[in-house]
Amino acid sequence: MCKILVLFLCALCVPSFLLAEVSKPKAKELPQSGVLSESATAGTRAEVANPWGDVGLGGDDAAPISGSISRGKGNNWIMKVFNNSEDPYTVNLEVEQLTANGTRARSDYYSYTLKGGANAEQPISATPQVKDMRLKLRNWKNLAPKKEEAAPKDAPKAEGAEGAQENADNTEAGE
Repeated sequence: MCKILVLFLCALCVPSFLLAEVSKPKAKELPQSGVLSESATAGTRAEVANPWGDVGLGGDDAAPISGSISRGKGNNWIMKVFNNSEDPYTVNLEVEQLTANGTRARSDYYSYTLKGGANAEQPISATPQVKDMRLKLRNWKNLAPKKEEAAPKDAPKAEGAEGAQENADNTEAGE
């Protein structure tokens, strides 16, 4: 009985950081490219898979970057890209102009740096034979500093850092 009690107490004393490491979900690796949006006026695909798969569309599970392409009046289209994150991102996009049979008539390329929560809009002119457009994410980069690398402001300098600066000052002064 005493052994069981000791084992039970030891189990209760397991450091919480060990348990936290086990239960902490790993960050999902997101692909660098994929189709964000596609029109379907000529009968091509109406369903577009998000490049991030099952990542949600809102809240904490929202994909960091989303976009849309829609037809305006005549041969005018509107491309929009959204940063659903609080972090700044750079995004490189391709807009493919598609004919009625689905072949690419032309591609245009755009790059944006979007602050957290920001969006961008771009009008696009198409030739009369263009019936659909496809918005593709070519690549992206999160510009926020990594949390592991961010040192606290009060952190002491690495040993020898001041000496290196003093040596540099002395070298500049000709000493």
